[in-house]
Amino acid sequence: MASYSDPADLAAIMPSRDILELAVDDGQIDDIEDDEVVAVLAAVISEADREIDAYAGQVAAVPLAYVPPLIRHLSSRIARYRLHARRSHMETPKAVVRDYEDALRNLSRIASGAVALATGPDVETVPDPGGVLVSAPERLRFGDRTWRRFPRV
Repeated sequence: MASYSDPADLAAIMPSRDILELAVDDGQIDDIEDDEVVAVLAAVISEADREIDAYAGQVAAVPLAYVPPLIRHLSSRIARYRLHARRSHMETPKAVVRDYEDALRNLSRIASGAVALATGPDVETVPDPGGVLVSAPERLRFGDRTWRRFPRV
């Protein structure tokens, strides 16, 4: 199975020096492409992908055959959080925690069906030509308080 994101995705959202600080255990490596660093990044990405599969598996077959850009984005954000979690003695930056929590909210919306996963780069979702596409809250409630706001005719 191919990963939903890769080390280049992590390098795009965080400085290389931070990746090295979080991924290297002995402090002697200064190359992001070193085998030890690549192995650590592969492990945190794999953890992120398993977390994504737990949610996406509610609505699609996992692992996903096509990786939508949203899933790539979520995988890299979760992996960044997992990379920081390797250093429990260091405080995880608030922005990293916020991105992780946002990712979980997005995954919950995917699992509930509120957000649909793209099925492929060439697939375009088109409503039935005779139908109507409607988007609305799950349930509208009109009680006495709501009706009192409207003028009587």
